[in-house]
Amino acid sequence: MAKAYDECKQDSGPGVTKRCLENLETHLKLQGASSPFARVCAKLSEVLRPAAQATSGRLAQKTQDIMSELYSQFDDMVDKKIDDKAEDELRRRFRAFLEEEEPRFEEMKADLQKVKKKYDK
Repeated sequence: MAKAYDECKQDSGPGVTKRCLENLETHLKLQGASSPFARVCAKLSEVLRPAAQATSGRLAQKTQDIMSELYSQFDDMVDKKIDDKAEDELRRRFRAFLEEEEPRFEEMKADLQKVKKKYDK
């Protein structure tokens, strides 16, 4: 746009406003790589892309760190055996409960799906 503005500055005389507006309009209607909008878009992409990549890289690393920490904590809670007999008993009873109640839970889920289908119609 600087070229169009410079041309307007250098122009003078009768009808200068109309010529300047026509010049600006012509410049704004340019297509392809010479379009001022394409140039601005290219410049923005050039500046924003590295920043977005850096930010997304840090975000991905933070997310990975959080997930690793969660996995580690979950792993400690569920998989690792600790020499605590009370905890072993609770785990045994909880697993037995899950084995016994899981079919009932699945039946309840199926019943709820039937109710949902009834109201979705």
